[in-house]
Amino acid sequence: ALAEVAPPHVVLGVPGGRNLGVSHARGEILAFMDNDGSPDPAWLEHAVAMLESDERIGGVAALVFFAGKKILLNGAGGTINFQGYGADFHFNAPYEFAVLPHEVLYSMAIGMGILKTAMQLCGALDTALIKWYEDTELGIRLWKLGFRVVVCPRAWVDHDIGHSDQFLPDRIYLCEKARIRTML
Repeated sequence: ALAEVAPPHVVLGVPGGRNLGVSHARGEILAFMDNDGSPDPAWLEHAVAMLESDERIGGVAALVFFAGKKILLNGAGGTINFQGYGADFHFNAPYEFAVLPHEVLYSMAIGMGILKTAMQLCGALDTALIKWYEDTELGIRLWKLGFRVVVCPRAWVDHDIGHSDQFLPDRIYLCEKARIRTML
């Protein structure tokens, strides 16, 4: 199927894969899951309920836990600083002590729920980002369009980090490139 979209030598990356999925989606709500994510069975139900609770909500962030340490949060949505470095809220914090934010700049892409109409207004994700910051960029676009991005405390995803990183030997360069491109 990918060969129909791009020649085999073209790297679509994570944003390209998401764009491809969006182009084939038929429903009103989109949900993203990564190859190293394991959603709670009720994750999608809770994310959809949150999206449908307020027409101003364009995106929903799941609570993402480390798969190997299920009491520690990997993140609960995120923000960026003035240098453009992304920061996932409550990274490596015990769930029992986390004071979860209600609104965030962006949802971590793993476990994200988004209205299809909001995604269409945002436009395609930037495939030059390859792997990082596509979720940050999408959050910025949603807020600029007047949508809110909120955390859904009942939508849980376990994240087994690092599987695909082994295939990217220049990941530090690619991450920094994505950060700078997103800020610009």
